[in-house]
Amino acid sequence: MGMLLDIKSIEKKLNRYINNNVTSLSDLTDRVNALVLECDLGNNAGLYLYLGKTKLILINSNLSDSKKKIVLAHELGHAILHTKSSCAFNLTDSTAKAEIEANICTHLIVRKLDIFMDPTFRISTGEFNKLDDGFLRLQGLIY
Repeated sequence: MGMLLDIKSIEKKLNRYINNNVTSLSDLTDRVNALVLECDLGNNAGLYLYLGKTKLILINSNLSDSKKKIVLAHELGHAILHTKSSCAFNLTDSTAKAEIEANICTHLIVRKLDIFMDPTFRISTGEFNKLDDGFLRLQGLIY
């Protein structure tokens, strides 16, 4: 994968996992066959680890429920695009190729699963001020 994946290539990979039976992040997690655990990750919002044949996603337990959903979508992006690599979602580094690709995949997951339309999804004022601005630009939340 020498060059950055384009959006169409990322969407094609994502579409292998999202179909009519996948309508939520929980469904997508099952489809990707990933194990999700919450724990205190310090400055990391989430981690994707590939251990043997196990896809493990760690979500920072200190995040709000809404932010956890975005981080889960991001880490699922890594599981789909970078299956055999381990990746950390650090709220301050958005320039790495794998992070940019995961942000694009996050955008597509959020759109396809209508996560922002979920009545339980709440964004507090200023909650995303440290979150990767590349993802927020894709969502049209900042310019």
